[in-house]
Parts: sequence; C-alpha cells; structure tokens
Amino acid sequence: MKQSTCSPAKRHMRHGMRQYYQHTPRVNVVKQADNYLLQLAIPGLAKEDISIDVNGFQLTVSHTASENSNFDFINKGFDLNGFSRTFKLSQDIDVSKVHASFDAGVLTISLPLSDNAKPRTISIQ
Repeated sequence: MKQSTCSPAKRHMRHGMRQYYQHTPRVNVVKQADNYLLQLAIPGLAKEDISIDVNGFQLTVSHTASENSNFDFINKGFDLNGFSRTFKLSQDIDVSKVHASFDAGVLTISLPLSDNAKPRTISIQ
C-alpha cells in the first residue's frame, strides 16, 4: 500500500471531509501600577454574545453559538462557533472589583489588585 505524501489537511479536503478547529482568542496581559489588564481579540462578536465568569480565583471568558450556515465551504479559515478560555487569577486580585469593556473587537478585562497587594510607602514613626 502506497503512503500518501500530501498533508493531512489536503487529504481531508481531497476526501471531502471537514476538519474544524476551535477558535482561541489571542490575549495580551498588561501589568499596571494597581491592576492587570487582559485584552482578548474577538472581532465579529457583540458584547451580548460573550460570557465572563469568576469562580474563586478562576476567570473564564466564553462564547457559545451554533452555526446556522447552509454553506458548503471549500475552505474555512475561521469560524465563530465558540470558544472558552480560562485564566487562573493570582491571590492578589480583588475578584469583587473585576470589570470589563468591549470596543472594536477587543475585550478588555480589568483585574484590580487588592489593597494589600498595591504598592505603598511606609512612613517611619
């Protein structure tokens, strides 16, 4: 039996089978003086389609949608079927003050430091 020399993706296309990959948004993590910022690139979604959950010291950003497309794709470079991304938060984050904004396809989540974790100057008595 002859071994195929083409890539697995080409073999799938050649045989008419589709292979889908779950979209995982790219993330920037920014450290500021009194908080961290998570910036997730998620173009094409509305803020109502995004869920942000904090459970203990874990933050999960997710989007779930069913694709109602009747298209027969020849090539599918991206999908908006959904994603889930979980971040383990440091103990110095004040989870009760986490907030988020969404602008131009970028979700920004602010993770404020607790008062005990913020830098401070100690005066000498």
